[in-house]
Amino acid sequence: MTHTTFDGYQAWVGGNYGLNWYDSTTTNTSLGLTLKNIRWEQQGGTTGYFVYIRHNYRLQQLILENLYGAGDTNGFYFDKVDKISMKEVFYIGNQTGLATSSTCNYITFDNVFFNDPATTMSINSEYGLSGTYYVGGAAYTYLPKP
Repeated sequence: MTHTTFDGYQAWVGGNYGLNWYDSTTTNTSLGLTLKNIRWEQQGGTTGYFVYIRHNYRLQQLILENLYGAGDTNGFYFDKVDKISMKEVFYIGNQTGLATSSTCNYITFDNVFFNDPATTMSINSEYGLSGTYYVGGAAYTYLPKP
């Protein structure tokens, strides 16, 4: 998959996941997935994720912009995803806000909020983190390494 965009007024209603991409067979890099202007509500369960991407080989250039929701479930999970840009993202739940495997690098935060102080974060990236995200109002800032 290359250069695919979901944009516009998007209301994702119901389901256990907002986007669930579990790839177990791809042998090449996927490029350029953009999710913009999406609200997810009225989830069907409590164990899914707003955006769950577990790539078999590698996804590069993931853009998440102006996303809101996931009140009764988890936020975001990424495995084998590089160059992630999160801008104007608002997770309103209190479970896992963001979880990444150690295979995810170059993550940029810009005005990203995890509303509840009970929200857990598990960012296992080795390098390339920058920007600030907020958990229950507390700021966590990564400065780019020279």
